[in-house]
Amino acid sequence: MNKRYFTFFLLMNVIILHVYSVNTFKIDSIVVKHAPWHLETPANVTCRDFENEISYEEYHISDSAVISDIVKEFYSLKESHAKTLDVRCKLYLYSQGVVLMSACMDPYHILYDGVLYNLPPSLKNKIDRMHKNSTPKISMKKDLSSERGFPFPNGRDSLFSYLSSELNGITRMIEKTVSLTVNCQIDSHGNTIKVVVRNNDHNNCDNVKKLVTKLKEIFVNDIKWIPDKERFPFEVVNIPLKFIADD
Repeated sequence: MNKRYFTFFLLMNVIILHVYSVNTFKIDSIVVKHAPWHLETPANVTCRDFENEISYEEYHISDSAVISDIVKEFYSLKESHAKTLDVRCKLYLYSQGVVLMSACMDPYHILYDGVLYNLPPSLKNKIDRMHKNSTPKISMKKDLSSERGFPFPNGRDSLFSYLSSELNGITRMIEKTVSLTVNCQIDSHGNTIKVVVRNNDHNNCDNVKKLVTKLKEIFVNDIKWIPDKERFPFEVVNIPLKFIADD
């Protein structure tokens, strides 16, 4: 090993150890929300919707040794290439009453800081031991009345207003009412990764084709969604649109 490489290697290890020690020092409590790992649900439970879609038990951890042990696990995670996540456990890492980070897990994966990793058996076992040996502080049931927020700045109406102004030249040429559904896959940074436009009326005239093409361009190139590190792998947002022809 040459001297330059050795110096770089040593520097990187010092930086990693410093980051680890600082973050361990900052985190003073962890809230664990846990449901049975193999509980069956009609559809996969996302990180953002976990509290509203599934019943869970909640545990609070304030023991510094336990916190340090859990945080240490996050620095040995190995990235996963899985395409799904079906959440059964969620951790909130706190510092002085403020959430620094969250992590969501299914039996095999963990979504942490916007990246999906393989869930280490050691971390899963720690959570299972806590579940077995602790009395839950809160037992929660899903809130069916809770509505998930639309991930666009200022909400759905703001998006519709923007689309209306951008599409005005094309929609004025529509001769028959058109019903479309736009399905957008968006990543944790708020970018549109893929757009599929479903023509519900099967109206394939030239002006409708132009409208569909323009919609795809707008969503891919212009629309910026609200970033969210709990979004994985790609959240699908459905936007129903109806363009009414002038009489």
